[in-house]
This record gives sequence, C-alpha cells and structure tokens, in this order.
Amino acid sequence: KGIAPLLPIYREAILNGPPELKEQAAQGLGELIKLTSPEALKPSVVAITGPLIRILGDRFSHGVKVAVLETLALLLAKVGALLKPFLPQLQPTFVKSLSDPNRQVRLKAATALSHLIVIHTRADPLFNELYSNIKTTEDPSIRETSLQALRGVITPAGDKMSETIRKSIVTTLQAMLSNPEDTTRS
Repeated sequence: KGIAPLLPIYREAILNGPPELKEQAAQGLGELIKLTSPEALKPSVVAITGPLIRILGDRFSHGVKVAVLETLALLLAKVGALLKPFLPQLQPTFVKSLSDPNRQVRLKAATALSHLIVIHTRADPLFNELYSNIKTTEDPSIRETSLQALRGVITPAGDKMSETIRKSIVTTLQAMLSNPEDTTRS
C-alpha cells in the first residue's frame, strides 16, 4: 500500500505538532518520498501535498519552511504530472518564498520552481513573475535568488517562453551585467 500506513503519522505531526516536530515530519516524509516508487506514491499525492501547502502559508521558522519546500520539490521531481491540480496553489507559494528573509528558504523555493515549470502548460505567467521580481526588488540577496530561480526554470522549460518575454528578460539581464553588486553580475 505504499506509504499509506505511515502517512497519517506524518500528516498529524505536520498539521498539529509543534514547529520542531513539523520540521522533522516534513524531512521524514521527504525520506519516504525518496524511497517510494512513483506508482506507490500515486494514491497518496493529495494527502501529502495538501498539508504541506497549508503549512507553508503559515508563519513558521525557516527550518520548517526549508523542510517543506524540499519535500515538495522531491514530490514534484518524482510524480510531477500528478501535482497539476495543485499548480494554482504551488506557484504563488513558491514565488512568495523567493522573497523570504532566509536564503535557504529562497534557494529551496527556486529548486521547487525548477521542478514545477516542467508540468506547466502555460509557463509565461511564471516567467513574468520572476522577471518582475528581478526588475523591482531592491534587496540584492532576493534579486540574486530570483535570478537563480529564473536560471532554474529556463533550463528545463526555456522553450515554453514566449518571444516577447524572452526579449524583455535578455534586455534586463544584459543591463544587469554592469550592476554594482557582484552577486547580481555573476
């Protein structure tokens, strides 16, 4: 029955446990996902994804967010197409996490977006959001991780980008080559 017998334990800890337990449960769930075949995960995808998305919307420590984002990225990498119904919740959650004060949270969100873009049928809104973040943010560390996220989504899905957005992104990136911030230039 795949992970079905263990899932209620992790789900309870994620939804109702103290923050330390939420983090450990998300990490444990990630381990289960790594060890389980996509076929065995299939019946449990909704039961796994719902609580993880819900917890990301709340205010928890960066440790909890990192563990949850990492687990969602693992799930996307393993059974991506099965998470299509969650696209409307996942994309804004990941993009919002790109603005988190903690760098590890931002990096995990960028990784999750690189897996999410693969199942996207209309990727232009995501490219637009990332482009907008890069252009408008004043914080160089957030701009840096947004640029990493853009690189992460272009690699597997650059062919899904419209020509208009491509030209805008290239123009902006070329202008950033003269930016005074080392991280932005590199």
